[in-house]
Amino acid sequence: MDLRQKIISIVIAVVVFVVIVELVRRKKLMEEFSWIWLLAGVIILLIAVWENIFSLIANLTGIIAPSSIVFFFGIIFLILINLQLAMVLSKSRNDIKNLGQKISLYENELEDTKTELNRLKG
Repeated sequence: MDLRQKIISIVIAVVVFVVIVELVRRKKLMEEFSWIWLLAGVIILLIAVWENIFSLIANLTGIIAPSSIVFFFGIIFLILINLQLAMVLSKSRNDIKNLGQKISLYENELEDTKTELNRLKG
């Protein structure tokens, strides 16, 4: 990796960090989603600073072509995003169910109160 590629990679990693922090600060991205994007920035920075990391990981994992590691980590990254979104979806589904049950109880209580009020008036 030549110097220009290293500089571009470091700039990209810094931009990722700045954008994520700014999105969290503006409440456009929840903190619970920011960790995986910050991890992506760290990995980009690590690759830029330590160019032999692909060869090291390839030797450790038995992958023949170091460029295949990029695809491997890309798939892992997408799996982590999907897992996190599935967890949030599950929590949201439970919250919606609980809110629906509370609304039903409040509507029932309101009807009982109206009935009691009409009985007292009549």
